[in-house]
Amino acid sequence: MFTRSTGYVSPLLGFCALALGSLAFAASAGAEGGLTLEERVERLERHEPPPAVAPEPPPPPARSSLDDMISPVSMPTVNEDPRVDTELRPMYMYTQISEDFVTNGGNYSVVAAQARFAITDRIGIIATKDGYIFLRPDDVVPDDEGWANLAFGVKGVF
Repeated sequence: MFTRSTGYVSPLLGFCALALGSLAFAASAGAEGGLTLEERVERLERHEPPPAVAPEPPPPPARSSLDDMISPVSMPTVNEDPRVDTELRPMYMYTQISEDFVTNGGNYSVVAAQARFAITDRIGIIATKDGYIFLRPDDVVPDDEGWANLAFGVKGVF
């Protein structure tokens, strides 16, 4: 049933098997700190301890869905940021009064600031509607200026 091959086929197969076997044993074993088999045997014969493994870095801090949020920009006196933080937001508003209005035109401007101070990560003091108004109508009423709505209080987050 089985026939014996003659010629160069048998020695060629033997050479290929020998070459593949020597390549398999020549590959470095990186199981212990990237050391080769010979280096590991020498270390064991000298009774040296294995190389120290670098400690794992600490896990990153937990992220919240609010970490990437920006504070509200439109209607800043109505929309409040859900986070408690410390900040000072100056604001300036200028408005031209229409000629069709009862004052026959003019302007007014508001200089304001929103202040927030975090006492803890869940409790803070806020002042969100603090400002000063300059009214400059063209007719009907005299120029005037004065404090706008002043609002402050304590903010808590559950």
